[in-house]
Amino acid sequence: MKTLLSLQTENESIFDGSANGTPLQIVGKITSTENKDTFKITKGFIGLGSSSELKNLDSFTLEATINPTALARNRQNIMESQNPPLALYIDNKGHLNGSVHVKNEGWVSLKSKRRLIRRLLKVMFLRSITPRYG
Repeated sequence: MKTLLSLQTENESIFDGSANGTPLQIVGKITSTENKDTFKITKGFIGLGSSSELKNLDSFTLEATINPTALARNRQNIMESQNPPLALYIDNKGHLNGSVHVKNEGWVSLKSKRRLIRRLLKVMFLRSITPRYG
């Protein structure tokens, strides 16, 4: 399996540490934590720049560990991308949602059964395959 995107942190910033160097747009404040390549996003999200290699894949896996500390009154974006089209966010009820545009099928959206607030959740979001929550 080839890594096409690897979010890494340095000096209170975030970047793609993979060989691709996909551009990222950071909205909000990024704060590094004690653990290597983990970070806190305050009032913002990560915008993933265009990646032709990701866009042309029939399938890919997006893996993230999400640990929200508060519930907003509206959607809390975590990551968005236009190319390939995908979104990872927490809705106003505290559920993790993932949406991805699948070739010849349109938008496919998934929602966690349980709320995320006050519990750590590791998610593996698979394009064209049912995701696993744990």
